[in-house]
Amino acid sequence: MTEHLINNELIKACIKQDRRAQNMLYKETYARLMNICRRYARNSEEARELFTIGFLKILSNLEKYQTQMPFESWISRVMINSIIDEHRKHLSFNQHHQFVDGEELEFQNEADINDYEKQMSTEQALSMLKHLPEATRKVFALFAIDQYTHKEIAAVLSISENTSKWHVSDARKKLMKELSGIFKQEKVA
Repeated sequence: MTEHLINNELIKACIKQDRRAQNMLYKETYARLMNICRRYARNSEEARELFTIGFLKILSNLEKYQTQMPFESWISRVMINSIIDEHRKHLSFNQHHQFVDGEELEFQNEADINDYEKQMSTEQALSMLKHLPEATRKVFALFAIDQYTHKEIAAVLSISENTSKWHVSDARKKLMKELSGIFKQEKVA
């Protein structure tokens, strides 16, 4: 995002419903906000829908923005909260899973896997996230990417902290297993 283009004057113009200013804000924030939406959506159509709903919430709440917080952080938080609100409306996060200590995955050379992780593209990582069950993907994204605590996740998704921890643990195991499989395939090729 080009921070210098998003200034108080642009924000004030957006609050006054200036369509050109709103369009400029849209263009300047699209990539960042769409990346957030992709982390939580099942597909690109749902990501676009989440983006539209979230962007409208950003526009309608611009007067609440306080300049002591970086604008980029504020719009990200509004978008994430909007996505959570949408999923609360449409999905049940009240599925309770028992916390189960699963077996640890064993890798012959974990350092090789870490090297491969560093070389992965964002698209490859997003693709791996798409393979996770929906509730697990959302909890994992909130925890690992957006840095919510288990307590915050439990509160916003109406689940227990242990359920949040279980989802993160399950996601890590599944992602490591998938990463290990990809690594082994590329090592053989």
